[in-house]
Amino acid sequence: MFESKFSFIGKIFLLAFLFINIPSLFPINIFEVSYYLVFTTTIFDTASLLVFSLSISKFIHVKNLKLLEDLNIKDNKNNTFPKRINEFTLQVKNDNKLLLIITIFFVIITLIQPFILVFNINKSDNYASSVITSINNQFNIQKKEIEVLISKEDSVSIDNNIRNFEDRILNLSRIKNENIEQFLKSNNKNKFVNVKIIIRNFLLGLLWVLCFYKIYKI
Repeated sequence: MFESKFSFIGKIFLLAFLFINIPSLFPINIFEVSYYLVFTTTIFDTASLLVFSLSISKFIHVKNLKLLEDLNIKDNKNNTFPKRINEFTLQVKNDNKLLLIITIFFVIITLIQPFILVFNINKSDNYASSVITSINNQFNIQKKEIEVLISKEDSVSIDNNIRNFEDRILNLSRIKNENIEQFLKSNNKNKFVNVKIIIRNFLLGLLWVLCFYKIYKI
């Protein structure tokens, strides 16, 4: 009675793990590093559900198998025990196969975390470079337009307007530098957050690999 309830709870844990992680697979974007970051982070954060599910299943099957083996030793004339023993032996083997596959899967997604880290930093740097280039280009265009106006004003010798135009250039330069500084702060903050997440994922991955391997060896 209790075993059936625990078995049901184990299936609920497994379904919860799948319901949480399957949506993170979509939309599929294998060429985007953030796709792998989100997907693996979700898996690592919900792996405890998988641990509970597989632990319950393995515990129930191993417990029943050992119980039947003890009963079979005491009463080897009962022909029903060998059949039941074979059934639970097969279930334990299936549990071990699944655990081995999951352990290998977690080893893989743990080992790709350093690559995700490198690609994420590279993407962040490239994005920062493109944004800064865009800001500088915009400033240069506006500066050139003002310089054209200055040259026209200079031809008629209107010094006050020239000074105003020069002040506008200085103001544009100040705004440009402030925008770049603010963007770099935001970009570096986001980069640091992602780096922390990836390092945490790597450490979590090692723990989950050890956990699944220990359950496999039970």
